[in-house]
Amino acid sequence: MQTLTAVIYPGEAERWLVACNPETGTTTQGRNLQEALKHLKEATALYLEERRRQRGSPVVLCRGNDVCVVPTHREVDQGTLRGILRQANVTPQELVENL
Repeated sequence: MQTLTAVIYPGEAERWLVACNPETGTTTQGRNLQEALKHLKEATALYLEERRRQRGSPVVLCRGNDVCVVPTHREVDQGTLRGILRQANVTPQELVENL
């Protein structure tokens, strides 16, 4: 069983507590500590289940009307990388500068 962190803090409207898991980035809220933790456990479990299901599947990134499909392999063929950069409207030089 994996142990994860829960960070709880008051929301802007002080009636709510914000609950965040920094390892997965899942964030939710609740009216009290028990509700915030319950929601965080549910959100994190859904995230981890989806992540396990998608292992090996490509990630689809969207920004406005632009869509970029990125494989999750450890190594990517040069032609595939060129295609990804083309989809993302990024030049090879821009990629290197931002590494």
